[in-house]
Amino acid sequence: MSVERQMAMLVRMRELVLTNSQFIIATHSPLLLAYPGALIYEFGPQGMQQKSYQQTLLYQQYSTFFKDPALIVKQLLGQSL
Repeated sequence: MSVERQMAMLVRMRELVLTNSQFIIATHSPLLLAYPGALIYEFGPQGMQQKSYQQTLLYQQYSTFFKDPALIVKQLLGQSL
């Protein structure tokens, strides 16, 4: 799903939440994961754990990548850029 569509989904989710709708969403989208007040459960070696947005592996990996994408790509490809 494009970033634009993910943002549109956040808006629609908010509209539905205001009518008492609830959602269970499995996602790799950092945008959807950032929904205010969401309860986030992450599955890993330690089992299922509730985490804050910033504690999730997804957030940490995206954050690391966006701090220096060229370095990450270089490390992944084992090349000089």
